[in-house]
Amino acid sequence: MSAENLLATLERDPSAPLLPVYLVLGEEGFLIDEVLRVLRQRTMEGGIAGMNDDRFQAGEASVDAVLQTAKTLPMMARRRWVLVRQLERWEKKAESDDERKRASPLDALAAYAEAPCPETVLVLAGEKLHGQRRIVTMAKKQGFLVSCEAISRYKLPAWVERRAKGMGHR
Repeated sequence: MSAENLLATLERDPSAPLLPVYLVLGEEGFLIDEVLRVLRQRTMEGGIAGMNDDRFQAGEASVDAVLQTAKTLPMMARRRWVLVRQLERWEKKAESDDERKRASPLDALAAYAEAPCPETVLVLAGEKLHGQRRIVTMAKKQGFLVSCEAISRYKLPAWVERRAKGMGHR
C-alpha cells in the first residue's frame, strides 16, 4: 500500500485496526516521518507517554534485542511501539563463513512477522531493501509493506493542496 492510502485510511477511520508489523520503505523522508508519526500516535493512544515506546537503529542494536522488545507485553497500555530505522544496514553481505552460517537479521524479522505479538506494533523503516528478501516478499503478500516513494513533480501541486486543506488551510 502507498503511504498516501495508509494515512488516508488511518485519518478517515480512527477505529481502523493496526497491523502488528509494518515495513516502511522509500526515499521520501517526509512521507516516512509522517507515516511513523501517525502510526506511533495511534499505537500509543490511551497509554503513558514513553512507557511502551522503543526505538532502535539497525546496525547499532542487535536483531535479538529488537525481537525481545517486540515480544514484551506493554505496561499499562494496550500496545507497545517498536521502531527500527535504517533497516538497510542489516542487508550487508556476509564477509566470513561464520556470518554466512548465521541467519540474517532480516530473516529473523521475517520469522517474527509470521507470528507477531498482537500487542506490539513493530515498524521497520528504511530506504530500500532488495525485492527478493523474504521480509519484502512477505510484506507484499500480507499487505504490511508501506511504500514511501517520491511524489512526481506533476502530482506535487495537487498533493500540497490536499495536505493544506487537510490541515484546515485554503
